[in-house]
Amino acid sequence: MEYTDSWEEDAARRDFTVNAMSLERDGTLHDYLNGREDLEKGIIRFVGKPEERIQGKLPEDFAVVRFHALYGKAPITEASLDACREHGRGITSLSGERVQREMFKLFGATDPTSAIEAMAS
Repeated sequence: MEYTDSWEEDAARRDFTVNAMSLERDGTLHDYLNGREDLEKGIIRFVGKPEERIQGKLPEDFAVVRFHALYGKAPITEASLDACREHGRGITSLSGERVQREMFKLFGATDPTSAIEAMAS
């Protein structure tokens, strides 16, 4: 990955639209992918197509369930769930300690029920 001083290029590299926002010190919000609207609606959406975003990526891109537990109000999209099902075996490359940390973050959500149900599906 190369350095860029383009807010828009940086946003396109992010995993979720809510992570693709940038804020300047003067309060100027850069939101090329409607992350603010998604955050307000509680939608956790991949940047681009979920299948393309997850495929061949590091296991960190499987954080959709954790983000959903913390910020989601709307159900996780079927496209996102399908991509996770298809490529979920990437989680086996994580250390036990990393899985534990992620699970503690997930369980730290106010109500992780829907996220846990999504994982079970």
